[in-house]
Amino acid sequence: MGIANPLASFAAVEMMLRIGLNLHEEAAAIDRAINKVLHDGYRTGDIFMPGNTKVTTKEMGELTVERITK
Repeated sequence: MGIANPLASFAAVEMMLRIGLNLHEEAAAIDRAINKVLHDGYRTGDIFMPGNTKVTTKEMGELTVERITK
């Protein structure tokens, strides 16, 4: 359906990297990307509010990945 928010999956990977693998820089990059995509106003249908940009699950994932590498 493309309305679920994949950010919880990104957050789980962030915790695995930070806690389980002791990769703090990599974890921080994911955390920054999650915060940036939300700050930029992107929302999937399940958390959409007027004034935000509504995106699909796939688009939210792609937008987040783009911000990890920046």
